[in-house]
Amino acid sequence: MSHSEDSAVGYYRVWQPAKYLEKIGWKVIQTDRKAKLIPIEGKNSWSSMTKGADLFVLQRPEQAESVALGLALRDHFNIPYVLEIDDNIYDVASNSVAFKFWNPNTLEGQSRIEIAEMMMQDADALTVTTEGLKEAYSKLNKNIYVLPNYQDLDFWKAKTKPSEHLTIGWAGSATHYDDLKMIWRPIKKFLRNNKNARFKVVGVNADFLKDHPQVEIDMNWVYIDNYPEALASYGFDIGLIPIVNRDFNLGKSNIKWQEYSMLEIPTIASNLGEYKAIEHGVTGFLANDDTMWLHYLEKLADSPELRKTIGEQSKQKIINDYNIEKRIHDRDNTYRTIIDNFKS
Repeated sequence: MSHSEDSAVGYYRVWQPAKYLEKIGWKVIQTDRKAKLIPIEGKNSWSSMTKGADLFVLQRPEQAESVALGLALRDHFNIPYVLEIDDNIYDVASNSVAFKFWNPNTLEGQSRIEIAEMMMQDADALTVTTEGLKEAYSKLNKNIYVLPNYQDLDFWKAKTKPSEHLTIGWAGSATHYDDLKMIWRPIKKFLRNNKNARFKVVGVNADFLKDHPQVEIDMNWVYIDNYPEALASYGFDIGLIPIVNRDFNLGKSNIKWQEYSMLEIPTIASNLGEYKAIEHGVTGFLANDDTMWLHYLEKLADSPELRKTIGEQSKQKIINDYNIEKRIHDRDNTYRTIIDNFKS
């Protein structure tokens, strides 16, 4: 199994599943997380890792070399290759840090999209995180399997540290600038009404909230292995997950709700896409507009008991339904189906 980067994408889609596949009897050979370049031949090479394998998994199609590698390994060893994808490349926001790579109006963007489409067409199967991504890529490959993101309970040993002030929080990547900006009005109104509250933003330069006395913006990058401890250290009493209604977001998993829930942080999320899995009023709250965002912020802020109840119930939901140890057989069955189809 090959990951594309030493980050959350590699963790959730490659390293974590590999750990639990091994627990049920698979032998999994992974690329070195720190390796910058993997040779074709020799020790710790593509050839040595793939020899004797039943299938191999590649992540994120971005380079022409990846297309050549996938085809060469499949043809040489006569095994299927699976392409793992977790984003909609057709709808990257223009102010996202990734847009420069996927801008369809530039030669670089057009080339990258063409290469990605070529690789998806040539793969024996695609695995994606959501039904939205399956629909987005259905024109390119008929063999697409949805393998949702899950949580490793062993990973979440940290406990949220109480903060001096009531802290509402948002944590994510710089690709979600528009999502956070969507709720700046209810955030500012909430802070105006609650002078003792603080809003902590982690991971995006929220310039529309810059210099607000009750807002803290943290742009420090956190390595994925340390993320549970880092998220716990922020002291969130309430976690926010606003998302703009667009295809990119409708293809994303509800991973942020899962992560907040593992720390018993009650969530308010947009009533869209995979976040509709939240049971409103039981495992979180769902909001459609500014009025609802403000209402549920006030509701949770006013009741420590409600925050505790929602946090505990949401964590139990993740333990019951989003536990990778319980769901690893989905991936096991998917890979076995791909192997059987390739042989037939």
